[in-house]
Amino acid sequence: MSLEALQLVSGTNIEPTLEVLKELRKDLSLEKFSAIVQRGEYEFRVLVVDSEVVGVVGYRIMETITRGAHMHIHDLVVSGRFRGLGYGNQIIKILSNHCEINKLSWIFLDSAPSAIGFYEKLSFENHTATLMRLCKK
Repeated sequence: MSLEALQLVSGTNIEPTLEVLKELRKDLSLEKFSAIVQRGEYEFRVLVVDSEVVGVVGYRIMETITRGAHMHIHDLVVSGRFRGLGYGNQIIKILSNHCEINKLSWIFLDSAPSAIGFYEKLSFENHTATLMRLCKK
């Protein structure tokens, strides 16, 4: 399955996308989400089943010296009503296929602790080299 199986988020589907995304990012407003989508710094795509947004993924493709060309998934959520039906797995397979076709070396992702087991079942490994620091003191 190609990346085109996931619809690109735009003005026409931004509100139903936000409703699903808010299950992960509860404080995200329509104004902030719209601004992020319009900036295009990373892409949001949705899995639609029977005209309903069931899953959302936000990712970017980048290249760094240390990691080479790779994908970083920042957000992935399947609506609670549709969890356990294989849709999250389907989204990961589509993204993995895209990476393979485009010769990307890795998929990195940010995960809630409660979702780590899901990703481990899909061959993701915990990577502890990343550190972070709040910019303001």
